[in-house]
Amino acid sequence: MPGYENERARLRQYLGIEWRPRGLERMDDEQQARFLRHSSDLNCDFSNPDKCRWRNLRKPGFDTLDFHLFRKEDYTEFPMLQVRPGPSRVRVGDQLLLVGDKKRQEQTAILISHPIKCQNTTGKLTFTFWVYNGARLEVIMLEERDEGKSLHILPEKPHIDCGTVHINTECTAILPPLDHPFHIGLRAYDMRNTEGSFVLLDNLFYEAEFCRVSIDFGPDFHSERLISSSTKGEPVDKPSSLSCTEFDENCRWRNMGYGEHGIWRRAIGILPPLILFNETGTDIQPNLPAAFLYIEEQTDMPQHTNIISSKDLHDASTLELSDTTKAFRMLASDPIKCPGSTNIILQFRIWSTKGIKLNLCLFERHSMQQIEGKCQQVPVGTSPAIVQQQFQTPPQNTEFMFVFQVQNVNKDFDNLVLLDDIEMVTDHSSAYCGQLGADIAAHKGWLSDGGMFTAQMLNTLLNRPIHSAKDLTCDFSKRALNCQWANLEKLNDGMSQWEIGILSSAKNTKTSEDILIPVGDVALARLDSHNKSAILLSERILCTLPSLTNTNGNSGTLSFRSWGSENGIKLNVCIIRADSLEVLDCQNVGGNDGERKLTEEGDEILVEVPRLDEPIRLALRAETIGENGGGLIAIDDLKFQAIYFCLRGSSGFTHKGERIVSQQNRAFNDGEKPQDFHEIPDENVCRLLKCDFERDGSMCLYTSSRVAASVSMFRAYNNSAFTVLFTRSKVAILESPIFHLNTPARLHFDYFVSKGPAKLHFCQDSVMRDLSSCFIISAEGETFGWKHDFIEVLPTDRKLYLIARLDGKGRANVQIDNLELTDIMDHSIC
Repeated sequence: MPGYENERARLRQYLGIEWRPRGLERMDDEQQARFLRHSSDLNCDFSNPDKCRWRNLRKPGFDTLDFHLFRKEDYTEFPMLQVRPGPSRVRVGDQLLLVGDKKRQEQTAILISHPIKCQNTTGKLTFTFWVYNGARLEVIMLEERDEGKSLHILPEKPHIDCGTVHINTECTAILPPLDHPFHIGLRAYDMRNTEGSFVLLDNLFYEAEFCRVSIDFGPDFHSERLISSSTKGEPVDKPSSLSCTEFDENCRWRNMGYGEHGIWRRAIGILPPLILFNETGTDIQPNLPAAFLYIEEQTDMPQHTNIISSKDLHDASTLELSDTTKAFRMLASDPIKCPGSTNIILQFRIWSTKGIKLNLCLFERHSMQQIEGKCQQVPVGTSPAIVQQQFQTPPQNTEFMFVFQVQNVNKDFDNLVLLDDIEMVTDHSSAYCGQLGADIAAHKGWLSDGGMFTAQMLNTLLNRPIHSAKDLTCDFSKRALNCQWANLEKLNDGMSQWEIGILSSAKNTKTSEDILIPVGDVALARLDSHNKSAILLSERILCTLPSLTNTNGNSGTLSFRSWGSENGIKLNVCIIRADSLEVLDCQNVGGNDGERKLTEEGDEILVEVPRLDEPIRLALRAETIGENGGGLIAIDDLKFQAIYFCLRGSSGFTHKGERIVSQQNRAFNDGEKPQDFHEIPDENVCRLLKCDFERDGSMCLYTSSRVAASVSMFRAYNNSAFTVLFTRSKVAILESPIFHLNTPARLHFDYFVSKGPAKLHFCQDSVMRDLSSCFIISAEGETFGWKHDFIEVLPTDRKLYLIARLDGKGRANVQIDNLELTDIMDHSIC
């Protein structure tokens, strides 16, 4: 409202409202106008006008003025008799619209809603407004004609009901149902008083039932053609080829059929959370890209459809392809063949609108017809949890395809389906599906003397603590040089060493990700006679903490792949005490004396590790069984999945338990005391020295005293230790509490020098009382922002001093924050 400074000043004086320049700029953007889905979309109190679905009508010939945004700035009450019928008391901070002028010619302004496609029921518009000096307000309805090129005001104008007394009240208007697109409008008119007249408007709320509204996915979402490498429909060579998460050209899924109502596309971008929740009932976002099917409303569907009963689903009885499903495109995989009779599982995630019925079926490759009894309804109600559909493989090695087909939709609304994270889950039998199933026989005998070479492991136990679960990951590459697993240094009678097994060139090819033939190096235990064993030991784990995702209180999971030859061997996973090497627990994970067998086909082993608050080690023990026992055991891809390991010192708790080796072998290290381990800094010292200065101006245990010829001291200010240095007070000292450290550590901190040059020094008050060697932390003057640094702290240190010294004349501000003690590898302690 430029040019109305005097009028705005009077509005501020008598009403306490102030103009908000450009406050309706985004709201008035006509490009943002889309069909409304819910009547609540029209609710607006103008506290955030960018989200309001109203705008000023700016078409020639309709009005002469625009509404403007104003804000209530003080507690001035509106004059009750002159400005009404709205309430005279408006809260400070409320925003409302105003239009007015002081011209003699009549001025009008129209506020129009976003388009409504149609309305099934009578609508109720509730709002608050005020008029002054003869100005008036009416509710109108407008419809689009000539394919949206022109607007026309409908002759019927809803009556505005403000009650019996038109003071301190809100008003309502009733709008009839309409079966074609229209707008709701609020028209201010009769503004023709030369002394000035205006209309104020606020708190718009609308209640009605809209119909047949398309889904607005927002500007950050779009879709493109689903183009994949499966256009020729060639058979896949392995089950993992059917896995698809990106739905790019590498995916083996494609459109199938000639349906007229919707085609599967590739969705990209981000779905608005509110739209996702309203349409699918979940606010968990899909990780796009994903397969996307959009079916418009009022899709004409044949009347004769075959409905799947619960008995049909349970008994997997025949389900013919109905005319309904032929109306929609299907999402089909490339064909695959599985030898013999086995269970196959396809898992995926699905998001869909209410009313969608989706089937997953098996189709025969050549006839393109559904295989009898191989169709199941997808439980869309479990979205977005992983869905698993299990089938029995078709007989006679039939090549088949997985096909998603729409069975039914909601005709009153637009429908959508999103499919993501498709994967064919395999087990021992289904892993042989695909063209490479016949090649498995060629790999028989890889776990033998002729199938691989052996070499000695290059790693050794360094008795170093493990700080992260990832440290236990090992694929035995480079002859296990970087692994935290190794053999015992001294072997007792009857013990063998784990070696590195290197597959021969003829075998050094992975057949399939689903077939557990290893690639490259593996850990190999060769047990050639009875009473033999081999132990692979991890480095020391200080303690393990419970996983947040494990409800049984376990710390995490140790996983690896294992293979075996012959039947006279077994493999155990053991948990032992780090210092005494006493057994806490052992679990048999493979062998002919247990449920799980060790074979050349391999298996993936998962072992849960319980919560322990003392130092431990993990051990893999291979041993022979019986008098005629012997054979080879191979392992690979060792991983430990857990949140973290805690950083504690050794526990004094001891326990006499069973040794991990047999009685004939006596002990791991023949009774010798293990080497000393690198210690972790004392947690108590960490608590003494840690400070972030955020607790009610506290300096924690740090102090600051005046020194000679200086009055500057550090104090807690603005969540940091702060001091001001100037010409007559050039030095300030921050002093730590007394501490006794058990091992070298690092003290990390942040610092900020501003408004002048200053130098920072860290001094270590050792038992020698030698203060002549202080470390210069910052000598460049101003830092122009926060900097991070650390100093080494030794066991001989008893105190630390941080000295801030003004460099030259003038003044400088110095801030210290986030003091924290870590070990020498920068791992947190407390």
